[in-house]
Amino acid sequence: MMNDLQGTPLHEADATGDSEDHTPHEAVTITVKPSGTFVINGPVTILDNEGRIIPPPVTKNPSPVKLCGCGHTQDAPFCDGSHKR
Repeated sequence: MMNDLQGTPLHEADATGDSEDHTPHEAVTITVKPSGTFVINGPVTILDNEGRIIPPPVTKNPSPVKLCGCGHTQDAPFCDGSHKR
């Protein structure tokens, strides 16, 4: 499952053995801040341990997504700024 730098689609077999095309998407970057917050820029889907989508908090600008790294948030897994208190 190699993908060259020119954006050639990846081909991957799923559980049934069928192949699926995966085209490259916008780059995602993750920055770890000194407070422990993980700042994710780019399109991302956050899933719980059962594979269900966890919608991010409603904001004026949907990107970046900020995940808590300090463990004090009341809006897990998202950062609510509790590390500043």
